[in-house]
Amino acid sequence: MYYNDVYQRASTLFGVGLVLLVQFEKNEVLKTILLAGLGGASSYAFSQVVMLIIFFIKNRWLSKK
Repeated sequence: MYYNDVYQRASTLFGVGLVLLVQFEKNEVLKTILLAGLGGASSYAFSQVVMLIIFFIKNRWLSKK
């Protein structure tokens, strides 16, 4: 039977996360969290820069008539 329950998926993911945290060393977990945060922040910053460049290109060169 296929049953799509968000709470069941979330609790399964949380349980898997706890098992992984127990198996890793404390320094590895901290390093992973910091690198994930840095990766997310750099990805967000890069996407904002690309959007800003596209905005300037559209307004400066494509709007001239």
